[in-house]
Amino acid sequence: MSQPADPRGLRWPLVVIVFVLLAVVLPLLGYPLAILPREWATQRFDFHFPWTALAVAALLLGVAFQRTNPLQFSSDINWFAVAPLAVLVSQVVSMLASGPSAGQLDALLRSATGIFLCLAAAQFLSARWLKPVAVAWALAAAVEAAVMLLQAVLRVEPVGMAGNRNFAACFLAMSLPIGVACAMSSGSDRRFIGRWVAASYAKLLLAAMMVSESRGAALALLLVAAGWQLMRWHGARRWLPAGAAVVVAVGLVLLPPVQVAAKHVWNTDVRPMIWLGSARSVSDAPLVGHGPGSFARVYPAHRPPEYFDRPKCARATDHAHNEFLEIAVETGALGVLAFLALLTVTAMSARRAIGHGDATLRPVAMGVTMGWGVLVLQNLVDINLFMPPNDMLFWLMTGWLMSASRAGSSDAAAARAVSAHPVERLVAGAAGALVLAFGVAQPACANWLFREGSVARTAGDERRALGCFMRVVQSEPDRMEAWRQAGLAAHHLGDLNLAVAAFRRAHELMPDYADLNGELGSLLAMKGDYAAAAPLLTRATELFPRDPANFVKLALVRLSLKEPEAARRAFEEAKRLDPDHPLVRSMGKNFGPPPGH
Repeated sequence: MSQPADPRGLRWPLVVIVFVLLAVVLPLLGYPLAILPREWATQRFDFHFPWTALAVAALLLGVAFQRTNPLQFSSDINWFAVAPLAVLVSQVVSMLASGPSAGQLDALLRSATGIFLCLAAAQFLSARWLKPVAVAWALAAAVEAAVMLLQAVLRVEPVGMAGNRNFAACFLAMSLPIGVACAMSSGSDRRFIGRWVAASYAKLLLAAMMVSESRGAALALLLVAAGWQLMRWHGARRWLPAGAAVVVAVGLVLLPPVQVAAKHVWNTDVRPMIWLGSARSVSDAPLVGHGPGSFARVYPAHRPPEYFDRPKCARATDHAHNEFLEIAVETGALGVLAFLALLTVTAMSARRAIGHGDATLRPVAMGVTMGWGVLVLQNLVDINLFMPPNDMLFWLMTGWLMSASRAGSSDAAAARAVSAHPVERLVAGAAGALVLAFGVAQPACANWLFREGSVARTAGDERRALGCFMRVVQSEPDRMEAWRQAGLAAHHLGDLNLAVAAFRRAHELMPDYADLNGELGSLLAMKGDYAAAAPLLTRATELFPRDPANFVKLALVRLSLKEPEAARRAFEEAKRLDPDHPLVRSMGKNFGPPPGH
């Protein structure tokens, strides 16, 4: 006996399997084995295995081989699709306008995968399976919270399965209203049990958020909850509590202790300096940006010197800690407008799902809307929408709301058929095979080799490490860190020519990375090419002016170029930074007291 078909053209087992796996697998397996302590480096995988691409390939193959009816597209999916596709178009335009550079194609493919997931969810999720997907999501969040609490008990950094405490806390914050809504949407005969489950679920996730110490996620959840409460009041009663809330908020902001705390955060936290440098980067290419995935390459040249006075400064900054700023840096005003259009369409979908959608789905739609709001707000101080593992959850949530907005509507029944079964199967099968080959197998193999090379370097087996890293760059020639590690291994093996060649390639991919400039400059100095080494070491001191080693190396290069005054200035700066640094102490004999002393 054949199984019942889904109203939108898919058999129900395929729908539940694919989308439940998406909701569970993505958050749990975004960082395989990240649950292990960081000290267990040889057993821990910190790479992103492309589970998303695998899920999309499964969906494509499922559409191709498990369907019996022509593919059905709802008539109202057309205008829903405009906003997500506009985001993709803005990235393509930015990539074409900015010219080819490392990471652009990867970023574009990742966005395309997310957009495909969004549109697939909007098209194929019917009212029958919207709630099961939300329940699966909530269960995944419960597992994540339990893992984080276990890590806290074992005195391990509570990063959960997300590999980062802020990403994990954001996942929990956006999942909390979804899980509570799923529990409270049970029938009236089980209302007491639903309330007990909702309360227990909220306590579990809030406890995990507390141990994560992520302020951004907690603040976003608080703001969304407060906003939702204000929206629940109707009529004249609504304005009184809203006005009171505004008065209280303004009063709190004006309190001297609050202002002192805000100034302290602004003057000590690293984020304001990142935002300032990001704004400077936007001014260079305001319309179309520098290209998707270009932030880490572009930002260092615009970084304020004060950045290095902040406690959490780092040699390399890979994201803007603000999603909208990062979009502006990478895709300019065009990308920001497209993304705002996407948020607007999603908000309209959420409003329709809550107000005019299927009545049985309204509580869950409220929860998903609140979770979506938490994710968007949290990205004012972090980045989750275009970075694993939470990026695909954003697209899944957007597609869920688009689908829920049409559930129970008579318009959802209007559809047009796309026939030609053999063509559909051929195209979907070819697309699935390509995704599996180039989106799963190749990156997974490269990631495995990179980890194997890192472990070999840690064990002192430089020859094996070099072989692994060279195989990585053969399959992924734009992977900067693999070129750098290959150069370091070649240097330890005494092959300066190969080391210089590897570092030159890495430097081409990211010219404003301080470590690359310093390391390449040092290698060229060892080969006697002081004229080429000097500008690289100078640039390294500009990009990271807190490293005394690069100043010492620059001083020695200046001496070799017969520039004693410049050499002395560089050495004095190194001595000022750290007089006890081994290089400063060992090279001090080359710089006696200045003339006249």
